[in-house]
Amino acid sequence: MDNTSKILLSIAAGAAAGLVAGVLIAPASGEETRANLQKQGKKLKKDLSRKIEDLGDDAEEKLSDLKKSATNAMN
Repeated sequence: MDNTSKILLSIAAGAAAGLVAGVLIAPASGEETRANLQKQGKKLKKDLSRKIEDLGDDAEEKLSDLKKSATNAMN
């Protein structure tokens, strides 16, 4: 498992643990709890999507740099 996968897994695990802890200790009704879970789930999805997009951008940039280095080394 590479570092990127470990980071994403850690983020997801931490968010899930926080979500579960929040639900268990929250003094809210079932309806409020469900609404909060939905809101937090959407936020987590947005955050993870942004992180994945950033990682993809970084990977593209590194690949481009590597191609340039390889081209320069061959010339």
